[in-house]
Amino acid sequence: MRIAVCRPQVPFAHGGAEIFTDELVAQLRARGHEADLVSVPFKWYPGARVLTQAFLWRLLDLEEADGTPIDMVVATKFPSYVVRHPEKRVWLVHQFRQAYELDRTELGQFGESAEDRALRRGVQELDRVALGEATRLFATSNNVAGRLERSTGLVAEVLPHPAQELAYRNDGHGAFVLSVNRLDRAKRIDLLIEAAAAVPSLEVVVVGDGPDRERLEQLARSDDGLRERDIVAARRRVARGVVVSDRDSGSVASHGLAEHLGDACGCGVHRAAVERGDREDAVLGVEGEEPQLLVGQ
Repeated sequence: MRIAVCRPQVPFAHGGAEIFTDELVAQLRARGHEADLVSVPFKWYPGARVLTQAFLWRLLDLEEADGTPIDMVVATKFPSYVVRHPEKRVWLVHQFRQAYELDRTELGQFGESAEDRALRRGVQELDRVALGEATRLFATSNNVAGRLERSTGLVAEVLPHPAQELAYRNDGHGAFVLSVNRLDRAKRIDLLIEAAAAVPSLEVVVVGDGPDRERLEQLARSDDGLRERDIVAARRRVARGVVVSDRDSGSVASHGLAEHLGDACGCGVHRAAVERGDREDAVLGVEGEEPQLLVGQ
């Protein structure tokens, strides 16, 4: 089959969704399909741009390419699933969360004006229409599926994406906590740094890069009880120590567990969840262990 895997692309950003879709294309090709990646640059601000950018996907013609039919499209995250195709399957990574549980929080986008409220409703209506067109609908976690059903009434089959196939190893259990994330406010890495400040014996290594890096570095330096922690600008293979899920309360917590839980299992190291997290998924990934809470509510 000829399959187009669709994802939006924020220029110069590379994270979990990009890794997931790159691997999906590779796995489809390994199984004899002719698969390719289709991406469109995405800028969701300011104001109405979130909808005008989404409608770019509506204008695409992916039913054929160079005179040869495309049998299927697999869309992943907002707004790629706005694309039209008679065999559109959606493996939902997430919706535009600023229009849902992040609305009216510090991570929200829409204000209280009539125009902003109408924009938010427009995003929600677009989701109901575009996701309702899918011939098969999957979600990467229970929380993603639950949010989808609450917001649109659509029911998705939960299909977590598999862990990466990396050269995992265990060099011994170090006495530190390793957090591997894109450094973004939505990841709530500040909770981990605050926990480290409250527990002087807690060693923390934060690996990643992103727009929130400078603020996190300042936070790490500002507390008298906290030695400066290194924030490393690189994505690294998990090799030792304790892996902390980036799924925490009020933001990514209601999203699902990151691929780093699979990394941790591959290395045979301890796993921990920050705040509420996606507890059901965490238990499945940790052989029935209850994940340890590092930061209370």
